[in-house]
Amino acid sequence: MNRKYSTVYLVKQILISICLLIGGLIASKVFGHIVYFKHLVFLVSLFFIVNGLFHFILVRSSYERPVKFIRTFMIISVVKILIYISLLIIYILNLKFGLKFFLLSFLLTYLSFTIFEVLELSKILKNSNTE
Repeated sequence: MNRKYSTVYLVKQILISICLLIGGLIASKVFGHIVYFKHLVFLVSLFFIVNGLFHFILVRSSYERPVKFIRTFMIISVVKILIYISLLIIYILNLKFGLKFFLLSFLLTYLSFTIFEVLELSKILKNSNTE
């Protein structure tokens, strides 16, 4: 994986995180629940770290045999889902107020980072197939 791609990916991921945080801050102020903004900061930070780490592992495995990439992709997908389901269960059991805001924040953050990751992986795989 070249350094330029890593830097560009990281910048794009930071921009998505900033957009999500700004949108969440605006929504928190409009709906009067600024207290729940801390959950969004945690979620964006967690998704940033998990998706960034796993994305670089997937990109590295894409340069090897296709069988290894598929196996790595499946393992990483399962691990990510387990992490996210564990987080949801912990929050649902412990959160007294603001559960709707948390779940909506989780859903939007998950969709944003997942769509971004799929688009980036498809670019990488398309480029590796043409080479």
